[in-house]
Amino acid sequence: MHRALSLVLLLVGLATPVLAQGTDEDRRARELYDNGALLYEEGRYEDAIQAWQEAYRISKKPLLLFNIANAQERIGQWRPALETLNRYRAFASADEREVLDRRMKNIERRVAELEVEEAERRKAEEAEAARLKEEGTSASTATPLVTVSTTSTTPAVTPLRGLGVGLLAGGLAGAGAGGGLYGAALSRRQDIEASCREAGGTLYCPQSAQALEAEEADLSLAGDVALIAGGAVAGTGLVLMIVDALTGSPRAVTVVPTPGGIAVAGRF
Repeated sequence: MHRALSLVLLLVGLATPVLAQGTDEDRRARELYDNGALLYEEGRYEDAIQAWQEAYRISKKPLLLFNIANAQERIGQWRPALETLNRYRAFASADEREVLDRRMKNIERRVAELEVEEAERRKAEEAEAARLKEEGTSASTATPLVTVSTTSTTPAVTPLRGLGVGLLAGGLAGAGAGGGLYGAALSRRQDIEASCREAGGTLYCPQSAQALEAEEADLSLAGDVALIAGGAVAGTGLVLMIVDALTGSPRAVTVVPTPGGIAVAGRF
């Protein structure tokens, strides 16, 4: 994902729409754009989106859509970002459209991955609901067994119900978060590539590209950690579900976090 960049100081930043200063509305649109740019630099992307959306409502300047899409990508709003870029593409110049199309295809792939993850999560939730319903029906028809002890002071161990499914769902969610971090890293790479210009065999990039590269590296590392941890948790949940299905007996389970992930111990 990383490639060396020959960094040359160049004044390239957010897309700056030409906003007139004549009427009160024009001045307000310019003020909202400036506020959004400051919020974006501070990492307050949701607030920047609100400011730019209001500026666009007043001024109808298409470049504001480009900035809104950038902020939406930063916070993982992939579907809104794709819609906003589609709106901007109608106003883009011919030489911009090729870059825009590549960027939109990357976002479309991310949206497709999200849809698969959401479908898997719904399937796991439906399976858990069906299992709990079946357990409730079986419990209501079984003969209750009550044991009364007057000597023992040791509390009984209550088995954790649905632990396997819970760990599986949590692991999938963690892996999904890792995918989201990879998507954010991809967005940083796209920002770098979009801001750089090639001239005479040399790639010219803004000074801000250095910070973006550092963010990309951090996000990629965090994505690796989330995927590995999520996979470990999901695998543990799957093992417990298989044990449940094979034995059908209660178990006492302890889940302990460790520096390398989690440890599961208990009586099966």
